[in-house]
Amino acid sequence: MSQETRVLMEVGWVADDALIVKEVDRAARIGSVVLFTNSESVGKVVRKLGEDGEEGDDGWIDHVSHPIYRRS
Repeated sequence: MSQETRVLMEVGWVADDALIVKEVDRAARIGSVVLFTNSESVGKVVRKLGEDGEEGDDGWIDHVSHPIYRRS
């Protein structure tokens, strides 16, 4: 997914030094969840969403289908 076509759907702190970003393309058919840790500027894709993702869904990626929660 190119940088110009990404839309950030959700951003959340999951630990004191870990940030999760859920991004999708403008059509909301391709997406990923990216983990940033230890103040690094490059994240690691920890989950793929959409048709090529773990669920293999060919519909739109719904904002509430994979919410981000912080564990205490």
